[in-house]
Amino acid sequence: QFINYWIALEFIFASSSSKDSTYSRIKKNLVNILSACYVKRNILYLEHWMTREGMLEDEENLIKMINGDEKEWTLDKILLKFRFKNMKSHLHHKDKIKEYIDNHETHLLQHISRIYRLRNELVHEAALKQDIENVASNLRFYLVFVLNQMIDYFSDKTANIKPKSMLQFFWNYEKCLKAIKTPGKTDVVSVISHIHIAKSYIV
Repeated sequence: QFINYWIALEFIFASSSSKDSTYSRIKKNLVNILSACYVKRNILYLEHWMTREGMLEDEENLIKMINGDEKEWTLDKILLKFRFKNMKSHLHHKDKIKEYIDNHETHLLQHISRIYRLRNELVHEAALKQDIENVASNLRFYLVFVLNQMIDYFSDKTANIKPKSMLQFFWNYEKCLKAIKTPGKTDVVSVISHIHIAKSYIV
């Protein structure tokens, strides 16, 4: 499974040019996609959690709540309050959101390097590591997430982009990530709110 997931990722990020390194393209584009979506994914997770706890109505939006007035919190929701205030602090300070995403990017790059090293050991030395199942699970998440985003992007007929291409797909995330992290040039909350997280076409 581990090798199959890696081969699938290589196929997605491969280039027609023999001069391009598929591994380098994975490190660049996969990290861009996951990092650009990181804050929005966390917001949606927090939003779902708060809705489940009865702290948000179904039609309420967490980003609007973050930009609005403080709400009253009960003591039994102290962890949720901490998560909410932490996210609000990130979104209202561009240097904090940049550091938040930079830390995630560093973690992703380290983990992808580790996955690639395990891949080489498995292919060339048939060396199985004890935690290969956990790593394969992470690799599967990366693959499924990218596939869902691709399906959503290429099936969306409302986007005025013709013809759509993988390069355009990758560039969209690179552009969003740069907009989030470039100080003083964009409204970070607006950029993040417009990042689309695809529904689970593949689970």
